[in-house]
Amino acid sequence: MKIVCFGDSLTRGISYVRGRLRIIKENYPNSLAKLTESLPFVEVLNKGVFNDNSDLLVSRIEKDVMSENPDIVLIEVGGNDCNFHWDEVAKNPEGDHEPIVPIERYLENVTQLVKQVQDKHITPFPFNSSATGSCQILQIHRR
Repeated sequence: MKIVCFGDSLTRGISYVRGRLRIIKENYPNSLAKLTESLPFVEVLNKGVFNDNSDLLVSRIEKDVMSENPDIVLIEVGGNDCNFHWDEVAKNPEGDHEPIVPIERYLENVTQLVKQVQDKHITPFPFNSSATGSCQILQIHRR
């Protein structure tokens, strides 16, 4: 059984440690691999990319996921989707600012990713970071 962990820097294992961005060994794909190491038929692949958002996952799903012919895909994305163009915020902090990927497009992208995976009879498990949940709540309440 092949499991692809597909996502952003949280999947990759990027963390802010001692004032620098670093790849940490205790990321969830490595933890999953350790949990399944006694099962020789399970392979876990980490296809996380620093600073990715759902637009970028849509653009690389064929190359990074489908080409691996997985049985299961864990889709983790969202934290960077609700990021902002900080240079614009700095110039006009009181203005209205849209996230890099608006919530409607984020939901469309995640739906598309899940559908592409399901269409190949692969089991998808989409999830997001708590930061994304906060972003979604903020966007809903701002309407």
